Order: sequence, then C-alpha cells, then structure tokens
Amino acid sequence: MRAAAAALQAGAEKPVWRLAFFSRLEERKGLKLFVEAVAALDAAALDARFEVHFVGAESRIDMLASGAWLRERTAAWTFPARTQELYLPYPMPSKTDPTTVPAWLHQSGATRPCGSIGLGYH
Repeated sequence: MRAAAAALQAGAEKPVWRLAFFSRLEERKGLKLFVEAVAALDAAALDARFEVHFVGAESRIDMLASGAWLRERTAAWTFPARTQELYLPYPMPSKTDPTTVPAWLHQSGATRPCGSIGLGYH
C-alpha cells in the first residue's frame, strides 16, 4: 500500500478500469453528462477490463425510470455497464466511509466521480 501511495505522489499513472457514477441516478446530479462523456471515450484505447457502474437511488430521466433510461443509452457500449440501486441515509455520513459505499469501490482500479451540476436552483 505504501509503495502505491509513493508511486502516486511521484506522478505515476494509476490504471483505472472500473468507473462508477455514485449518486442519485438523475439528470441534475450529472448523469446525462456522465453518460455522454463515457460514450465519447475511445473504446479501443480502454483497458480490456473496463466497466462502468451506476450506483444510486432510482429516479426519472426524460419520463423514464433511470434504470430503463440507462439500459437504452448504454446498449451499444462495447464494455459492461451495470446498475446497482443503493439508497443512502440522509444526512449521509461520507461518500468515502467504507460502510456507506460498496466495498468494490475502494479496490484498486476503481474511481468514482461524485457531485451535482449547478443548475441555478434556489
């Protein structure tokens, strides 16, 4: 573990083959933008193990349940896309708390952008 941390501090690249969207599965959390960005990746340049996970509570996008919307949008992807419904307590203790998120999100090769898009809601 210390060697990996030292390598990262030295500027070494960290391979990522598991990308996770970890938030409520809705547009204002950035789901549409995330899906568009992943779809724009050059699949030929990705690690053979590359996979995308959508982890969060179901919502609605374009009048569809977000799970159905995701299946429709990711059907043509050449790498796996998986959805895991996860309802988190509110207020949530921490997105980095190992008891809050699935264990595999803490494993090597995983990264999870979290956040919301500022849409000017007041």
